[in-house]
Amino acid sequence: ESVIATLDPRACFGEISILDGLPRSATIRATDDSTVFRIARDVFEELIRQNDPVAYKLLYHMAILLAQRQRATTDTLSGLLHHTEVSDVHAGIRQIVGEASFRE
Repeated sequence: ESVIATLDPRACFGEISILDGLPRSATIRATDDSTVFRIARDVFEELIRQNDPVAYKLLYHMAILLAQRQRATTDTLSGLLHHTEVSDVHAGIRQIVGEASFRE
């Protein structure tokens, strides 16, 4: 086990799994008392089938979050192309994995 990232309050996680139905890429564990809002995939899909505005608001915010993550990943990879030290590349890849897996 290793810590990939530490989430801030109001952080979002699991959005890729709710969209594609595949297993999550990591397990999350709370280190403090937490309140979590969970939406089961079947409930989410039913909201979409019913054209519920809540589902579309969630989709909109997930799309923005995923776009932000993609931009950050692209920026980090672009910067890594200029590094010749393997340790720098390794650290950069670790950062990408952490940030791509979990981000507020």
